[in-house]
Amino acid sequence: MNLSVTKAGMAVAEQTPEIASDGLNARLKNVTKAELTELRRPLRKFVND
Repeated sequence: MNLSVTKAGMAVAEQTPEIASDGLNARLKNVTKAELTELRRPLRKFVND
């Protein structure tokens, strides 16, 4: 099987970081710095195990 990305797919892929960043920022707008720090600790354990 040989897959390739279309021009339209590449256009979407190029927008992904901006779209993801905007979405994440919107979700985190009411999260304090302390809460974000608290969230990162278990996430790091999850990723590193």
